[in-house]
Amino acid sequence: MRPQIERLIQAIEAHTGHKRESAGGEVKLWCPGHQGHSASLKITEAPNGRALIHCFAGCDATKVLSSMRWFWADLEEQSSAGGSVRPLPSTPVVAPGRHVPATLNLNIFCDERGLDRESLVERWNVKEGVHQNRPCLRYPTALGVDRIKFLDGTKPKYRWAATGGKAHWYGMEAAKRRGGLLLYLVNGEPSVWACDQEGVPAVCACGEGVTLTPAMIKDFKGSGFERFAVVFDRDAAGRAGALKALKAIRSAGLEAVALELPPELGEKADVDDLHRREGPDLAAALTALPHLPEPLPPGPVLRPFSEIEPEEVSWLWRPYIPAGKLVLFQGDPAAGKTWAALALCAMLIKQGRKAIYATLEDGLGDTLRPRADKLGIDPNLLIALAGKREEDGTERTLTLTDIHDIEQAIIQVKPALLVLDPISAWLQDANMNRANEVRGKLTPLMAFAEQYGVTVLILQHLTKAKTDRAIYRGQGSIDFVAACRSALLFGAAQGGQRAMVHLKNSLGPLGKSVGYTIGPEGFSWTGESELTAGDILEPEAGPEEKSEREDAKVWLEAALAEGPQDAGGLQQRFEKETGYSHRTLRRVLERMGGRSHKDTFSGSWKWALPEGDTGPHEGDIHTHTVPLGETTVPKGLHGKASTQGDTKKEPVPFGPGPVPYDERAFLEV
Repeated sequence: MRPQIERLIQAIEAHTGHKRESAGGEVKLWCPGHQGHSASLKITEAPNGRALIHCFAGCDATKVLSSMRWFWADLEEQSSAGGSVRPLPSTPVVAPGRHVPATLNLNIFCDERGLDRESLVERWNVKEGVHQNRPCLRYPTALGVDRIKFLDGTKPKYRWAATGGKAHWYGMEAAKRRGGLLLYLVNGEPSVWACDQEGVPAVCACGEGVTLTPAMIKDFKGSGFERFAVVFDRDAAGRAGALKALKAIRSAGLEAVALELPPELGEKADVDDLHRREGPDLAAALTALPHLPEPLPPGPVLRPFSEIEPEEVSWLWRPYIPAGKLVLFQGDPAAGKTWAALALCAMLIKQGRKAIYATLEDGLGDTLRPRADKLGIDPNLLIALAGKREEDGTERTLTLTDIHDIEQAIIQVKPALLVLDPISAWLQDANMNRANEVRGKLTPLMAFAEQYGVTVLILQHLTKAKTDRAIYRGQGSIDFVAACRSALLFGAAQGGQRAMVHLKNSLGPLGKSVGYTIGPEGFSWTGESELTAGDILEPEAGPEEKSEREDAKVWLEAALAEGPQDAGGLQQRFEKETGYSHRTLRRVLERMGGRSHKDTFSGSWKWALPEGDTGPHEGDIHTHTVPLGETTVPKGLHGKASTQGDTKKEPVPFGPGPVPYDERAFLEV
C-alpha cells in the first residue's frame, strides 16, 4: 500500500486502540466513526492508488475521516515533516463559509464505490458542488427538480435543491431502456447507479420517508417489466419497508419478491455495498440472494399431530419438579415453603447450576441469607432479584408488570430455577381472584419457562376457607393451580409431623408424600410420609370430634374384620347405627391406610382394611404413591413406546438430610 494509506491505518489503530486485521489484500479495522463491537472498517487500495474506505455499519468514508478530524486532502498530500497525515483543526470538516477541499468530490465518491465517473457524469448528469456550505453531488430527476446528496457524512444525507420535489421513481426511464423482465427496487440513488453500471435495471423511491403511492404502482404496471424484486437495506427498518412495498406491489396484481442481502455485508448494508464487494458480478450476486422471510397470513395456526414430535419430560426432581415448567408450592405462613424452595436451590447449585430467588416478603439479609448458609448454598450461584434500577439511578421493587425486566434477568443469569415468593405480592395490580387476570400474568412466565428452559416456582399462601378438596385451598383463583404443571402442598398435621404432599401432576403420576423437619440447624427432608392433604389441612379437633373418630375407628374395624365390604352399604349402616356423618367414616378409613376398589369394572366400590393387602387396585386411595428411592412411571407418559406394565425406575433425591439422595436423578435441562 502507498505510504499515505499505511499512515492512515496506523492513525486509526492509535485512535481506536485496536490493531488491524489482515485478510488478503484488505485491512480490517475498528471504525472510529461509531461505537462498534468488531472490526467493521475495510480499507483497500484502488488501482489508481486511492484509499477505498468502507464501513459495514454504514459510516460514510468522509465520516470516518472527520471523526478523527482529517480532510481527504490530508490523505492525498504529504507534509514536509516526513509525510505524515496532517490532522484537522478543531473546527468541523465543513463549517459555514469555509472552503471545501477540492478532493472531497465525485472522484473520491466513485473510487469508494467502484463506480465509473464518466457514466455518472454522462448518463446520469451528476455534478459535484456545494449546497448550504456542505459538499454534495447534484443530479436531475424526472420531476425537473434536482436532487442533492451530501458527502460529509452528516444528516440530512439527501434533500431537494428547490421546491416541487415529491416521491417518484428515480431511474425508471434508464431501466426501461435497459429492458428485460425483472426490475429491481433498491434503496438510494447510488444503488441505482451501481445496478445500471453492471447492466441491471433498477429504480429507487426518490424522496424522504417515501410510502409507495397509487401513482407509483401504476408506473410499475406500465413499465413493461413482468416481475419485481425488492432489495432494501439490511436492517429492521429496511426489512419492514421491503415487506410493506412487497404487499403494495402484489395488491396491484403484480408478481414480486423481497430479497435479503448477505449478513457479512453488515447491518444497514444496501445494494451499493453489495456492488462494492462484487463489482461486475453484481447481477449474479443479486440473482443468488435469498428471499426475505415473509410473515404468515393472520388466522388460526393448524398443525396435524403427525408433524408434532413426542418429547420426553425433563425433571429437576422426578416426579415433583419438572424442568422448564411452572410449578406451585402451597402452604400456610411458616409451613416451610421458603425453606423447601431454598432446599431445591441447594440441590441445583450443588451441580454448579444457578438459581434466582425473588422475594417481596422475606428479608434478604436477615432471613434468606442465613437459611441459604445453613443449607450449604454457594452464595455466588444463588442470585437475588432485588429490584429494578430506573434511568435516574434510583431502585424500586419489581412486580409482574415489569415482565421484560424479569426476562432480562433470566437471559443474563441463565438459571435452572426462578422462585417468586409469594405470588400474591408479585401480582399487586391484578385481582388474584379473577381467572382472566391471573392467567394474563402467568402466561408470560410459562412462555419464559418454555423458551429459556427455566423452572418457574411460585409460592402461594392458603385461604382460611374450608373446602372439600385441598386443591381449592390456595389464595385466589383456581387458575394458579390450573396453569402450573405440578402443585405441592406444605404443612404439618395435628401431631406436628410436616410433609410435602403432591396435589397435581400434569406430566405423570403423583409422587409419594415427603416428610421434612425445620429446627435450629435448618431444614432437612426425612423421607417418605404417610401424611395426606387432609391431614395437613385438617383443623384442630375438639373433644367431641376426637371421640367421634375413635368411635368410627372401632366400628370400622369390626365391620371390616372379615374382609372387604360394599362402601355404600357400610356408610348407610354407619350413619344409621351411630348418627355420625359418613364423611367421618371415609376420613377414618384414609387415616387407617385402608383402600377403596372395584372387583370388576361395573361392580360396586368396596372398602377394605390394609391387613392382607396384596398391592394397588383400581381406584385405590394410594394408587398414585411412589416408594422411596424410585419413581414408577409408565414410559408411554413421556412419549416413548411402551408395553402394558412397563415401568422406568430412577432414584429420587431427598437431601440434604437423613435420607441419602442420588444427584444422577437430576436431569439436565
